[in-house]
Amino acid sequence: MTRQSLSRSALHCKRAVVAVQVGVCLVVLLSMAALTVDVGQLYAARTELQRAGDAAALAGASAYTTDEMMRIRMGTGGSAALAYVKALATNRSHEFSNLNATLGSPTLVEAGDIATGWINVHSATEALHEAPAAKDYNAVHVMVRRASSGGTGSNGPVPLFFAPIFGKLYAESSASAVAVFDD
Repeated sequence: MTRQSLSRSALHCKRAVVAVQVGVCLVVLLSMAALTVDVGQLYAARTELQRAGDAAALAGASAYTTDEMMRIRMGTGGSAALAYVKALATNRSHEFSNLNATLGSPTLVEAGDIATGWINVHSATEALHEAPAAKDYNAVHVMVRRASSGGTGSNGPVPLFFAPIFGKLYAESSASAVAVFDD
């Protein structure tokens, strides 16, 4: 074998190694890009759910500024007035969550995911009390979700674009918000 044919053979092997390395790196790079797209979809869904939940909670808490609630606080409103205020809070929460789209469709909230009650505004960790005295109602808690639970307000799961290659078609996401009327 001549020296020239040896150098051509070595050069051909180096080219083959580089081609394999480029192929492997390309697969890794495309996998990371696909992961980025799917994670970005999940973050977008979570952000839109949070926006819808915030709007719904604020709209629901606005029911505590009505004349009926003021009568309840003064002691002249009865249990029918409280039922009206709670229903108004729930209806406003539903209405405003529907106005905020999540991944292009209205955001629905299940009836069980809206809670009215009292919350201590001076505590960052205290939970919502759902059965306070009528005059103490001041908060609305809303949970919005994209899940495959099949409920009317579940909005369906978050569709993934590239994860189906690995057998994962959908993911779930949720957000919650609490709004308080502090007089």
